[in-house]
Amino acid sequence: MEPADIYATVIRDAFEDYHARFADITRRAKLRFETRDWAAAREDAVARIELYDQCIAECMLRLQATLQGRAHDRALWSAIRDEYEQRIGGLIDGELYKTFYNTLTRRFFKTIGVDASVEFVALDIEPTDAITHPVARHSYAISDLRPTDSFARVLGDYRFNIAYAHRTRCAAAIVVRLQDDLAHWGDNPVRSVELLDTVFYRERRAYLVGRVFGEHRFTPFVIALVNQNGQLRVEAVLTARADVAHLFSYSRSYFHADLATVGDAVVFLRTLLAN
Repeated sequence: MEPADIYATVIRDAFEDYHARFADITRRAKLRFETRDWAAAREDAVARIELYDQCIAECMLRLQATLQGRAHDRALWSAIRDEYEQRIGGLIDGELYKTFYNTLTRRFFKTIGVDASVEFVALDIEPTDAITHPVARHSYAISDLRPTDSFARVLGDYRFNIAYAHRTRCAAAIVVRLQDDLAHWGDNPVRSVELLDTVFYRERRAYLVGRVFGEHRFTPFVIALVNQNGQLRVEAVLTARADVAHLFSYSRSYFHADLATVGDAVVFLRTLLAN
C-alpha cells in the first residue's frame, strides 16, 4: 500500500472504533431510563462527550508514530484526504467520517479558518438531508372515530420493560394535544403518523420522533415519555418545528440512541425540519 492508503485506513478504522465505543455507551440508555438510574445516565452522558476527543487523541498518536517527519506534509495530507474519501463513499454517515478527519487535520496543522488544501470543506460534505435512504420507521393510519385507540397502539409498539401507568389516558392526552395544536388544519386534522424505530433518550426522558400528517400537510411530531415511579407516562407532545428544532439543536453527544440507526435518524430529522 502507498503511504496515503495506509494513513487513510488508519483514520477510517479510528472513526469506526469511535463509532463502536459510542454505540456501547448508548445501548445502555434504555436500561438507565427503565431503572431510573439517573446517576449512571449522567456518567454515560459525560463519557459520550469525552469519547470524541479521546479517540481523536489516540488516532493522532498512531499517526504521529508512523508519519514522523511527514506529519505536516500538505501534499501527503491532500493525498490522504482523497484516499479517505474513496473509502467512505456512499456511506449514510459519511459527513461524520469527514468531520472526524477534519478534526485531525485541524489539530495537526493548528488550522484557523478553513484549509482547503488538506481538509474537506462544506461543499465536499454532503448534507444528510439530501440523501434518499430508506429510514426504519412505523407508519399508522389514525382513525377519525377512535383516534385514542390508534395512539394506544402506537405507544404499545415501543417496548419497554416497564408498563404505562394508564396507556389509554396517555393516548387520549396525545389526541387532545394534536387536536388543539392542529385545529387550523380543519376537522379531524390527523390522518396518519410515522415515527422512527429509534427511541432517543436525553436526561430523564425518552423521545418518540416522527411526523404527523393531515390531508395536505405534515409537521414534526415528538412524544416525550417519563418514567414516573416505575411507570411510563406521556409528559409532552411537540408539533411546532421551532420546538423540535430547539430540542435537537444540542450536540448528538447529549442524546442517547442506538448508533446503528443514528445516520437514518439524522436524515429523517433534517428532512422533517427543513420542510
